[in-house]
Amino acid sequence: MNKRKYRLQMVLAAGLLFAATFFPATGQSPGKTTYKVAVFIYQGVELLDFAGPLEVFSNTTDFEVFTVAPRIETIVAMNKNIQFIPNYSIENCPQPDIIVFPGANMEGLMPVYENLKVIDWIKSIHTKTIYTMSVCTGAAFLSRAGILDNHSVTTHWSAIEELQSITQNAKVIENKRFVSDGKLLTTAGVSAGLDGALYLISIIKGKEEAVRIARDIEYDKWNPDAGLIVR
Repeated sequence: MNKRKYRLQMVLAAGLLFAATFFPATGQSPGKTTYKVAVFIYQGVELLDFAGPLEVFSNTTDFEVFTVAPRIETIVAMNKNIQFIPNYSIENCPQPDIIVFPGANMEGLMPVYENLKVIDWIKSIHTKTIYTMSVCTGAAFLSRAGILDNHSVTTHWSAIEELQSITQNAKVIENKRFVSDGKLLTTAGVSAGLDGALYLISIIKGKEEAVRIARDIEYDKWNPDAGLIVR
């Protein structure tokens, strides 16, 4: 084999290796191989709102999943049936690639909604995420931070009108399990957080991986077409 042909083969091989490494078939962002996923929790948070997405993201590879709260303390869930301690506070939380904001009832929502320190942190963390996700009434935090403006979004069916009234520059969509608009993903109530998380898995790691996770956790209600993809 002459030297010119050998060098050409080496260049082609290097190019294929580069493409396989940085442009995988799974749908990952070029050059991105691992993802940090933060799930925001707080006093009174609805249990399945945060546990559903946490379960989905924890069942795939290359995802580092952790919880973050306004401060390090024992968190009591909405129905006061379980307690847990977050991994991080907003003071020391690593910058996540994906962040999830679950909902609660008014008793749980309002202390966070009115906490300007937390809202400023949400604004800051959102600027560097790949995806920002809310579940159920957790969309209220993103509304307060101005993140929902000029987007199509959704929330729990019972909070559709309220979210629209406090977010007049957004279009609040009914009867969808999730709405994807750019890097913003909002879901309907409670169990719909599973659908939203599986959707993100499908576009990052591929649909086959999302189907595998849905089967592993025996969530047979997942319908990839139950959401609205805006852009």
